[in-house]
Amino acid sequence: GELALGKFFEVLHSSQKQNAVLPNQLDLNGKPAINHVVSDFIKGVLKQKQLANYRTVLTVPVHDPPIIDAELLGSLSKPALVPEPVAALWGAQHFGILKDTGDDGLSLVIDVGASSTALSVVKRNVVLDTASIDFGGESFVGQMVANALEEYPQIKNDQKAMQLLWRAAQSSNQEQTSNLQVHLNVPFVGMDLETKQPLHIDMTFSSNVLEKQVERSLIEAGVDERQLSEALPLPTDFQSLWLSIATKLLTNANVGPHQLSNILLVGGASPRVQASVKDSLILLQGNLDNLVVPTAQSPADLVAVGASVMMQQYKYDIEAGLVRDTDL
Repeated sequence: GELALGKFFEVLHSSQKQNAVLPNQLDLNGKPAINHVVSDFIKGVLKQKQLANYRTVLTVPVHDPPIIDAELLGSLSKPALVPEPVAALWGAQHFGILKDTGDDGLSLVIDVGASSTALSVVKRNVVLDTASIDFGGESFVGQMVANALEEYPQIKNDQKAMQLLWRAAQSSNQEQTSNLQVHLNVPFVGMDLETKQPLHIDMTFSSNVLEKQVERSLIEAGVDERQLSEALPLPTDFQSLWLSIATKLLTNANVGPHQLSNILLVGGASPRVQASVKDSLILLQGNLDNLVVPTAQSPADLVAVGASVMMQQYKYDIEAGLVRDTDL
């Protein structure tokens, strides 16, 4: 991730756009840079490891087309694309933390990533429906940056200072999980024009206050109403937001809440919203009996582990799910 982030800056810096400094705001112009990073990384690893017989499995979000181009896919050995929520379930199954899958094998996967959160209904390795909103771990990073700029507005037009601030906020966000406070420290970020002294950013945020700020920004910005349940009032907080999206998603998939064998909460930023997700699920189905939250395993690793385990002997079909690969 750090190497990729540095490459984003290198490739996009000449654009002089805001997204050259703030990776979470990459627009379509940034996709060639992303593809460049992914291509170089995969080819470099394969060359370094000198692998002779391998399969390349790329896990992709359901709500967004893969950024990997056809040329790259053609250069890989036995490439396979697998939806992230399906691979996450495989990973949870591999570690033995899934509950009984039931006759229908229905699961709801809530994946809180860096820049988006996706909810997907999966039945026997096939995604029935999915919904996504622009919210993730980077939302908290962006809020910390915004708070810092209110106190230090003089660095707003300094690209180098903004890059230092953004990366420091990312580090602070990754270190903070259950702590009551978040500390943001950026030494020598620039020069104070009034005092002619080096400028240092040193701020402490309350985790609860930061979460409320992000919550308010998300609600005020508005969520696509097509993702929300018509039977419920418009969301006013995280709890009502998750409830509305999950209700609409299950309705579209023609699945009742009590048909779900598992509700899997994954993604690197999932600890941030665990409490509000639990509250919404209690309202949705009355209990948390089928909720699976990885504890011994990193929630961010389940997707990679699941894909690497299950795709050794199978191919993946978007409509049929797992199909035994007779060519391997």
